[in-house]
Amino acid sequence: MPQTPPKEQLPAQSPEPVKQDDFNYDREKLNEEIQQQRMAAGGSGGAVVIDTEAVPPPPSVEQSAPVPADITSGRSVLWTDKSIFNTYPERTTLQFPGAAEQAKFLSEQIPELSETQARLILDKSLGRNSSVVFGGSRVRGDFTPGGFGVGSDIDVGFGNLNANQAGKLIDSLNKQFSQDPAMLMLERTRITPGNTTPTITDPIVSPEEFFQRSGMRVAPDPKAGQPYIPSGSVTVRPDGTIVIIPPGA
Repeated sequence: MPQTPPKEQLPAQSPEPVKQDDFNYDREKLNEEIQQQRMAAGGSGGAVVIDTEAVPPPPSVEQSAPVPADITSGRSVLWTDKSIFNTYPERTTLQFPGAAEQAKFLSEQIPELSETQARLILDKSLGRNSSVVFGGSRVRGDFTPGGFGVGSDIDVGFGNLNANQAGKLIDSLNKQFSQDPAMLMLERTRITPGNTTPTITDPIVSPEEFFQRSGMRVAPDPKAGQPYIPSGSVTVRPDGTIVIIPPGA
């Protein structure tokens, strides 16, 4: 049997403390830079598919955890027709020239995430040598435009930060995002390797592993007793790659 290659490990590095001064961005300048880099990258955004790995089609409800009707609107698959996984139904690795192109891709694939906000998240995370992992309902496609409502957040994990570091980064980013009603707030749960919470009793192996979990919600979660299903994930790495992992992969 072929041997499974070892998992890629990003080098560990202690990030610098987050300072409020780091978040004094010139929005117009950043938007201008994004537009210039978008023009330079061309219509493809500079993405190159460097690896794909076939995964089974999404299992039916009978093959997976029970699916709440209000989540899937009657669908019996792990993602909807609005999800990134319709374009990338296999585990796929894309190579981009840099963070600007990665941010553009994210804004095109994750509902209501602007290119400017994606760039801010990447700049503060990749600059600390950590991957950024997007998951949850926005990645799975369980949405309608504007349907999440005011205050709806986005699930983000960090592959190379500890819980304390991630908490400080999330709080700092959210403080900035709260000043712009067009920007999404980050979910405050610290989705980092080794972390546990009162509602996450099994230590998180990685953000990617966390977004593959399914089961029943437990107290003190307000939705205790309700089932949840995998969302899959989109991982952005400092080396310019984006790894797309569908539910069940």
